[in-house]
Amino acid sequence: FNIPFRHKGDLPTAEEYAKVITSTIKNKIREYDLAEPKLLLEPGGAIVGDAAILLLKVGMVKETPGLAKWTAVDGGANVILRASQGWYHYQIVAANKMNFKPTEKVNIAGPLCYSGDVIARNRMLPALAEGDILAALEAGAYTFTYEFHGGGSHPLPAVILISNKGDEVIRRRETLSDIIGKDVLPMRLLGI
Repeated sequence: FNIPFRHKGDLPTAEEYAKVITSTIKNKIREYDLAEPKLLLEPGGAIVGDAAILLLKVGMVKETPGLAKWTAVDGGANVILRASQGWYHYQIVAANKMNFKPTEKVNIAGPLCYSGDVIARNRMLPALAEGDILAALEAGAYTFTYEFHGGGSHPLPAVILISNKGDEVIRRRETLSDIIGKDVLPMRLLGI
């Protein structure tokens, strides 16, 4: 089942999907005199898509007259891969400026050292500055399973569970030591 990543309207409900799927299957069972199958569905991102929000900190804003305005944030393809690949169009808002009107069209790049680390293009947002917080909404679908360390130098962010019982860290933010802590350099390479 889909998530409306381009926010062009509501998608069918689970019940509406079920009605279309089951009526089609029942018609084909009758038409071809088949036994009733056991139907298993993988609901995809629809179940968990809106269960997570990815917060990104603005590290810099670059404006060159006559060219697009760019902002660099502390997470890119390493934490929201499908956005950088153009597969998903996440809604991105300035979390600390929700009461400000969008006035600028900006491109948003991550911290990785390659030209494909762009998570959004031509997004209307309020004027941004270093330290602002952007939120990529509906980031729960496969985002965590696709995370990587981006060349071995970009620790993964913390994961916070927010519920009516409070906020709890369920994965602490990684450090560079976490990333390289499993590496072993053979003594012979040290010349010892």
